[in-house]
Amino acid sequence: MKHGKDLKRVLKKAQETIDILEKELMDTTQESTLLTFELLEEIEKKTRELERTKRRYQSIFENAPIAIFIVDPETQKIKEVNPAGVRLTGYEVKELIDTPFWKIYLRDKDEVSEIIENVKRKGSFKIDKRVIFTKNNRRKYVETIFSYHPYADTPFVQVIAQDITQRIVMEERLRELSLSDELTGLRNRRAFYIFIEQQIRTIGHIMRGGSGGMLLFFIDIDNFKWINDTFGHEEGDRALVDLANILKSCFRKSDVIARIGGDEFAVLALGAMKESKDIIIRRLKERIKEFNERIRRPYKLSISIGVSYYDPYNPCSVEELMRAADKSMYTDKERRKKEKR
Repeated sequence: MKHGKDLKRVLKKAQETIDILEKELMDTTQESTLLTFELLEEIEKKTRELERTKRRYQSIFENAPIAIFIVDPETQKIKEVNPAGVRLTGYEVKELIDTPFWKIYLRDKDEVSEIIENVKRKGSFKIDKRVIFTKNNRRKYVETIFSYHPYADTPFVQVIAQDITQRIVMEERLRELSLSDELTGLRNRRAFYIFIEQQIRTIGHIMRGGSGGMLLFFIDIDNFKWINDTFGHEEGDRALVDLANILKSCFRKSDVIARIGGDEFAVLALGAMKESKDIIIRRLKERIKEFNERIRRPYKLSISIGVSYYDPYNPCSVEELMRAADKSMYTDKERRKKEKR
């Protein structure tokens, strides 16, 4: 009987232990299930974010106004190309896919291999002027940005190519012609007109990519005739050179500055927003003030400024743009005359 009671106690203790273990196992299972569910929710969230990012990239890739090529860094073959790349080269997509990139870019396998090896080491770099060959064997000048993406599912090199052929042709044309002002070293009236006409013809598809329009400034020297008559033409020429140097210090190298008449200057600020005109005018007036304080002349250099804006979404002719700038300059001149009375 004693052994029977002992056995019952042992069995009861064992059952209690089993009950505790089963409860702990159930709690652990519930906790594990909850963690697994939360983890799955997080994975699903990240997956959705990744899909949205992929869709955004694909949209940018497809709608970008400049050519984009996706190149296999090992084989150098083109794996993807966007519509702008098709337009640039004249090939169809199926003709470009799996074509070695060097066959359209430079046509120099060794140089392209060296470029790709460099970009794999550096991550990215820009090449200012290279040649792409089109389907009809024409040469087009491009600025290219190479970037290496080693952490994608399949590592790739992205090549962004901006067509600069028209700019290069125009620069060569300007070099061929003597289109500079002898006194100031700026472009002359003819060169400026050629350049602004070319810009208006090409600005539509370039600027609509989001880089702004153009600001046209007309600037002339106040009382220039009086300076000439009072102090002589040599002093008048010095005033013209002084203003030319101030303009060069005030505007960017990419902006086009010209002397278009006796004491008249014009500046074309490329890729500028309409709102930036007041900042530029204020900076120019500050430079004039600094010049008058620093340089002793028998007169104070003073200018009138007019400005007009070329909006690529609401285009106008060269004549309309220049008339608007001229009218604006005349209004500024009249306003300042009234303020002096």
